[in-house]
Amino acid sequence: MCGLIIRKLGIKSDISIHQEEDIKIPQIKRKITDFEKDEFIQESFITLKNYFKQALKKTEAGHNNVRSSLEELTNSKFVAKIYVDGDLKSVCKIWIDKGYSSNLQIHYFEGDSRSGYNNDNSYNDSAYVEDNGIEIFFRIINMGFGIIDKNVDLNKASSKDLGVYFWKNLSRI
Repeated sequence: MCGLIIRKLGIKSDISIHQEEDIKIPQIKRKITDFEKDEFIQESFITLKNYFKQALKKTEAGHNNVRSSLEELTNSKFVAKIYVDGDLKSVCKIWIDKGYSSNLQIHYFEGDSRSGYNNDNSYNDSAYVEDNGIEIFFRIINMGFGIIDKNVDLNKASSKDLGVYFWKNLSRI
């Protein structure tokens, strides 16, 4: 504002006035704690589950012959199903686990898992929690089974990105 007044008055000044938005604040890395990562994955799982609930409802609303269900098996595991004309066409199980590493992961298993709801040893895809010292995000493994969405960054995905990614796989009927 001062710079504008000085210019309007025609006063020459050596003082360079910068707008606040011109000033870039450096990003300073910090240690992201295990507690923060655990909290992130729990909140992300809830976001993911709610995304699937909404997507299933929207799919049903758009098709008279489609029914769906989302069954919460535990606080960290659910199964989503899509039926077309009464026949099961697509099913997936999504859960939180440590997997084969020490990092928490969200796993995705697609296929008829009626006999394997408690068997969490195999999965088609997975995303693990990672951080860069500034923010926490998911790195999606994409084991070759999933449909890649060009709008989802597999190396730095948000909770919603993960929902979009997993949903595209379940909804390809």
